[in-house]
Amino acid sequence: MVMRKGLLLGVLVFMLGFVSASCVIPTDGMIITEDTTFCEGEYELPNGILIGADNVILDCNQSIIDNKRKAGESAWIAGISINQKSNVTIKNCMVYNFTKGIVIEGGFNNTIKNNFLQTNLWAVILQGSLGNIIENNTFYEFGIGIGMWSRNKNNIIIRNKLVNKYHPGWGGGECIFSGNGGLYNSIINNSLNNCGGNGIFIGGSSYETLNGNKISGNDGCGISISYSTKSEIMNNEIYSNNKGLCFHRADARANVYFNNIYNNTYNLYNEVTQMITTENNWFGTTNQSEIESKIYDYDDNPLLSKIDYLPFLCEPYPTNIISDENGECVFDEDNDGILDDEDKCPNTEEEQIVYGCSCGQILELKPGKNKGEIKHGCSKGTIKVFTKGIGWAKDLF
Repeated sequence: MVMRKGLLLGVLVFMLGFVSASCVIPTDGMIITEDTTFCEGEYELPNGILIGADNVILDCNQSIIDNKRKAGESAWIAGISINQKSNVTIKNCMVYNFTKGIVIEGGFNNTIKNNFLQTNLWAVILQGSLGNIIENNTFYEFGIGIGMWSRNKNNIIIRNKLVNKYHPGWGGGECIFSGNGGLYNSIINNSLNNCGGNGIFIGGSSYETLNGNKISGNDGCGISISYSTKSEIMNNEIYSNNKGLCFHRADARANVYFNNIYNNTYNLYNEVTQMITTENNWFGTTNQSEIESKIYDYDDNPLLSKIDYLPFLCEPYPTNIISDENGECVFDEDNDGILDDEDKCPNTEEEQIVYGCSCGQILELKPGKNKGEIKHGCSKGTIKVFTKGIGWAKDLF
């Protein structure tokens, strides 16, 4: 019996030692050089944490890393720093009250995912880095949520949630910023709400992709473009901002299409002199006077260029209903590829031959039994007669 109790005690001690060894209690200013999991808890680390090696995974295990000082008033310390390192993953961290929450400087192919950052002056910063993924993080109360400075390239910002009202003046209040020579960065499927500045600000970066973002309630523009060329802005939901899509300063050009831009004070706001084209977008209405009342351009200030918004989408994207060049909406109710004003058989959804009509519908209109064509399909002669409206089809339409 004594041996069994001793054996059981030994097993328990071994198990407790194993659990303790599986997580690490972080220390202030610690340098991490191997895969590390923190023991869940709240830690005051005013000097933050430094990643000191490539190919490292840091799992904070939902631990709080807190500066315990008001961000912006303390030294320029980051909660977590990745400096000239690559293939590093930071996940499940809760970072509070730093001037810089998480910083990637140089290096490449790092991943920041599933983190929560609150009350940081700059929540996540990328500087001169490439091929990083910032994914599925939540940001509250920041100066700039995600800032890409100084020649960042091929980074992916995807499925993040950013909400900010507490400190709208810090760093401009931008949800996401990409500038200073950035190239080929992708900002995809993010939720950007209530920022003190712009939802997304592209300033001095080019060939950026903005796709599938929901942008609302921001004090500035939903998306602002400045000194940027050849970026793709598509499939975004931009609504209830002070301004929707803004073009600022020189050389603000982008391909803008298939966006829903509506219910902003101005849906489109232009401050440049070069031609701006925003075709194939939905502006909340098909009434051209209402559309133009929410566009700021040459008609408001003759020193500016006029925005070409025609043709526009006749209903929210996704849709295949697009206005003509005069702003008239034409519809395809049965979705057969034949517009309603040309569709002679408006209930046909498939097997259409001409004018939206199937062979069966044509033969119902053609005199005679037409047994051969019913079995083998409409002849070229039947199609010609029906198409030209001659012979037996003369008075059909």
